[in-house]
Amino acid sequence: MVLTLLGNVSLLGNVSLIVIIASRAELRHKRVSVFLLNLAVGDLMVCLVTMSTEILFVAFGEWVLGAVACKLIVYGQIVTLASTTFLLTAMSIDRYQVRAVTAGRRIFEVYILTQLHERFCTNLYQSNKQKRPIDLL
Repeated sequence: MVLTLLGNVSLLGNVSLIVIIASRAELRHKRVSVFLLNLAVGDLMVCLVTMSTEILFVAFGEWVLGAVACKLIVYGQIVTLASTTFLLTAMSIDRYQVRAVTAGRRIFEVYILTQLHERFCTNLYQSNKQKRPIDLL
């Protein structure tokens, strides 16, 4: 019961994400959307390959699909789970690179603004220093 519900929710969510990304042109050209589309396809394959065979195994209490299907389905399970893991790793690396480049650019901007502020304050101090009245001490 729980596997069937989980499989249906996974199927509905992944298919709807694929339809949304495929139907909107502005989403198809973004790097994050491409990763999400690939991840949705990978999760859909996990849902179809892994969950469907588990539901059959739980329903019948034994493997009923034969020896050849056993080898092919185990191979499919390993490939789909590995591809999903690799996609998540690629997304993490991509997000890290985006954040690192953005952070590096911001550090450079802060450095330039600090240098400009220092020069402005130094010039302001020098110009005010010349206009001060003479100390009588």
